[in-house]
Amino acid sequence: MIARAACAFAALLLTGAATAGTLTPQQQRGKQLYLTGESAAQRRVTALIGADEVEVAASVVPCGSCHARSGRGNPEGGITPSNLQWDVLSHPATTDDRTRAAYTPALLRRAITMGIDPSANHLQPTMPRYRMAIEEMNDLLAYLEKLGTDYDPGLTDDVIRIAAVLPTEEREQAAVRGALTAWFSRLNQDGGVFGRRIEPRFTTTSGTADKRAAAFREFLEREQPFAVTAAWISGADDAMSAVAEEAHVPTIAAFTADLGADDRRYVFQLLAGVREQSLALVAAAVGEHRATARVTILADEATSGFASKLRDTLTDAGCKHVSVASALPLDAQHVLYLGAPSRLDAVLAAAAVLAAPPYVLIPVAHSSGDLTAAPAALDGRLLLALPSSPDDLTPEGEAELRALDVPPAAATSARIALASAKLLVEALRGPGRNLDRDVLLTTLETFYRTPTGLTPPITWTPSRHTGSHAVRIIGVDVKAKRWVDRGWWEGE
Repeated sequence: MIARAACAFAALLLTGAATAGTLTPQQQRGKQLYLTGESAAQRRVTALIGADEVEVAASVVPCGSCHARSGRGNPEGGITPSNLQWDVLSHPATTDDRTRAAYTPALLRRAITMGIDPSANHLQPTMPRYRMAIEEMNDLLAYLEKLGTDYDPGLTDDVIRIAAVLPTEEREQAAVRGALTAWFSRLNQDGGVFGRRIEPRFTTTSGTADKRAAAFREFLEREQPFAVTAAWISGADDAMSAVAEEAHVPTIAAFTADLGADDRRYVFQLLAGVREQSLALVAAAVGEHRATARVTILADEATSGFASKLRDTLTDAGCKHVSVASALPLDAQHVLYLGAPSRLDAVLAAAAVLAAPPYVLIPVAHSSGDLTAAPAALDGRLLLALPSSPDDLTPEGEAELRALDVPPAAATSARIALASAKLLVEALRGPGRNLDRDVLLTTLETFYRTPTGLTPPITWTPSRHTGSHAVRIIGVDVKAKRWVDRGWWEGE
């Protein structure tokens, strides 16, 4: 028996050495059991509580609820749970004027099931005694050997590595990088996030969606960030989001055209994307005439799939006459433009010469140039959707941008990037020191109308990763060369 215990102990140590920084499948199962009290194989795991040995599901009192994710213990109600990290357990210790010998795997098994330490002392009465199959016990012991050291990439005891994907335009790129660097530096001077210093990493991507996704993947593999904030992925939304999902890296997309995916686990969209902007534009244009208004979604090869999904959404919302086209119909009434910005001028020129010029509805990511210079025939017939505007700035937000020396020409990019960073840091603070990527995701999904001082309030839930559905609709007075504010609409 002693020989087998010694061999098991040696194997446990060797397993930890061979997989430092990662978890084996067994350790991953043990982690689930430690944090949730639930068996990965769905076998029954229970706990006996108090002198009366009341039996409850272990999920009611999982190890991590008292001993914390780190294993160091969460003091509560005058009780300080023991430190379960292996470098502590495997050495003798003195607590409360009582000395205990070092734990071995066999002695730790006894403590978990019977509440007795290596020196035959009874553990605190609040310590449950767990009942589980031998497979679950082995999984748990394997994980306890890694407890407190199984940090996700980019996370250590004193550093959180955060990445940002910058805009491609040089002036905006410099402004965003400068603002985030200065803001993180000030955060670090104030103690960082519970003693952890933010270590920023920056990149940008260009080219086709596939090339941008490949560059993003290579960057994540090289830099190993814990999370990504202020990610400019517009034009490669699906491809770059897929990279973040595959790498399991929490990512806040600061600026994205969004092709309508709220089912992503790791990607959070800051503002209303093309889907929300499109719905708001149609609502503003057709008003109460949804059932009779004709809506043509003008798409190209890149957006045709999204256009088809949007057509179905509009139909479900009561629009009975919605079609998708690649060219402007002669009888167009309301045209939702989802083509390349470079083609917009040609489409406006074609619309202007029709016998009855249509209303043209344009999400901002598909706009280009000065719309007040559009053909006169389209006066009052152009609507532009914006997911945010300078009016979103509070006095505190304006002061932040001034303190960061953000140039006015790049103020929009900088404030959206800064809002992304502020939200991420707020989520990093939520769990204190007990941080990992899963906890970060769960925390982000609890944000409800969270103010940034720079954007509309942000709400994220497990089923909604688009932070704001609010869209500002702007009309264009072509004759007077001015914008006309049509107010905020919800693109839901």
